[in-house]
Amino acid sequence: MMVQPGKTRVKKMMKELDTTKWGNEGLTPFESDLEYLQEELEWVELRCKRIVTQRRFDKVPGDEDFGDDEHDGATGIESYYLPAGYFTGRLEDMVTDEVRQRWEVDQRRRLTVDRSLSLDRLCQLRELPMGISAESPGRRSVRDS
Repeated sequence: MMVQPGKTRVKKMMKELDTTKWGNEGLTPFESDLEYLQEELEWVELRCKRIVTQRRFDKVPGDEDFGDDEHDGATGIESYYLPAGYFTGRLEDMVTDEVRQRWEVDQRRRLTVDRSLSLDRLCQLRELPMGISAESPGRRSVRDS
């Protein structure tokens, strides 16, 4: 399977992010399962938008301006004659937002120690893998598309 240039670029961006400078200030435990699921779904939304932008980025020709007279409702990007560096900057921002959201969800799950979340109990009951494990605290594999 051939690796797309955008996929390699995104992996590099994700590796270069320094999450150690993001403090836990202001982060609170999840109050309910619904709050937790809403945050997970927000991460899924950010990830999907990033993937759409990444795939559009892969279509951008070299360093030239381009135009396809099309509006992408998923990302809100009007792509008619956008400057060459536009997608690079936009993709970097989207990768940062995606990784930050994933990091915050993981940190808040770690703070939620007084009770377990229903989804976590379900994973344990059905012996399904969970995102955070005791062996690797705070590490969740962020798979690239």
